[in-house]
Amino acid sequence: IVSTHEGEFVSGRFEVEVWEMTREEWSARGL
Repeated sequence: IVSTHEGEFVSGRFEVEVWEMTREEWSARGL
């Protein structure tokens, strides 16, 4: 996990984790 942008998101760390997970899914699907 290379997400260290906690303070930049309104929803906090949760949003960061969700974004990372979604990014991995997109990469796996070739999008």
